[in-house]
Amino acid sequence: MFESVKLSIVIQVFLFLLIPVLLIIKEKGLTLYKPIILLTLITFIEYAFPAIYMIFVPQEFLLYYNFTLPSLSKALSFTILTYLFLILGYYLCDFNKFAKNLNDKLLAKLPNINSFSLKIENTKLVIFVFYLLGWIARIILLKSGIYFQVEGNVIVKINPEFYVYANNLSLMSNFPLISLCLLFIEWLKNGKKGYLLTSSLLTIIEFIYAFPSGSKEKVLMPLFLILFLYSIKKKLPLLPIAVLSVFSILFIFPFVTIYRNVFRTSNLISDLSFASTLYFNMFSNIKETLNMIFVMVFGNRLNYILVLAVIIENTPKIWDFMKGYTYSLFFIGMIPRILWTGKPLLAAFGNKFGYDYGFISAFDYATSVAMLWIGEMFINFGWFGILCGFFYGILYRFVYNYFFKYKKLTNISLVLYVFALYYMVRGDEFAAQTLGVIKICFVTFIVIYPFLKKVKT
Repeated sequence: MFESVKLSIVIQVFLFLLIPVLLIIKEKGLTLYKPIILLTLITFIEYAFPAIYMIFVPQEFLLYYNFTLPSLSKALSFTILTYLFLILGYYLCDFNKFAKNLNDKLLAKLPNINSFSLKIENTKLVIFVFYLLGWIARIILLKSGIYFQVEGNVIVKINPEFYVYANNLSLMSNFPLISLCLLFIEWLKNGKKGYLLTSSLLTIIEFIYAFPSGSKEKVLMPLFLILFLYSIKKKLPLLPIAVLSVFSILFIFPFVTIYRNVFRTSNLISDLSFASTLYFNMFSNIKETLNMIFVMVFGNRLNYILVLAVIIENTPKIWDFMKGYTYSLFFIGMIPRILWTGKPLLAAFGNKFGYDYGFISAFDYATSVAMLWIGEMFINFGWFGILCGFFYGILYRFVYNYFFKYKKLTNISLVLYVFALYYMVRGDEFAAQTLGVIKICFVTFIVIYPFLKKVKT
């Protein structure tokens, strides 16, 4: 039986591989800035690739997690079916006139972001303002002791009233990334080395700031934003992508995995030093080290299919089907915390999920485990959840059409789009990722509005 299940998994992975290949052919190239291409590639890496690894060493996973190989096969089937519906929703406007007309009418009613552009004479001032405000917020986070809670998504007990300020500080802590994007766009426009050098320096600073959080998303975020901007304005940067991939696999993912197991001792220097020692000690045996790194990356940090397999195996045995509850958290999240100081925390919801489904211990109150966007579909509606993929596809195409309606993006629309794209491909639950992109884009536009000018589209 196990051999037939393994063969089924291998066949499904091959079929899954055909999806990005066919999409790349349809889109006439590897256009990373298109959400359908980027999301499909990332999902293949996070869901299909780890499944191959797991069937070769199943004992390492079956021993510690509550799932079976048939559940792993079902998880792959669910993912592939979800993607078929996502693709159907994404390209709906291309073959359905009613959907196209409705899409065009909705776009016409929305303010056109490409009719605004940052005034050239205000560019440096805006870069400085965003950078200054961002670092003021970051210093407050560090001084108040909630850096890990905000940047590392670690649950800590703080005064409920302070969550109001924590949310605002969390938004403002992204402002230096706005400055980084604007600087990089200026380099892409005029090619001046000063902008490139400054962008490189700011990227290094972002890396240093984010690394202690233990969040791979925070560490890689500035690099992804730059990569997205480059792919829109220039050709596909194959060499930077290759370098970033190797650097992530050999250093970022294994080091962050080690670091997350030793940090939170309130002594940052000691934690980083200890993690560094453990990391470099791994290289005493290259063969064992490469195997260990492979386990950390594809067996741990990027193994999202495991989460889905555990959900399918244990729902509704552990949790009953939630019938849309997690999606309703989006509307709860829209209520400002200043009006509802006791509003439920999304991270606390992730902590309960992680404990109930066996990903964390009963004594771990700080870790939040995401059920991820595909797992969220199943935990809400079971196998009917694949239909949610259709609506994701419609939404992602709508966002893409909104920004690229007139083909040419202004500097402000470029910044907002790469942030939207980053949140779209992260793969978090719907409420978390949608609220995240709405908040950062809205606040950024409000702050930058006095420095904008109207342009013809």
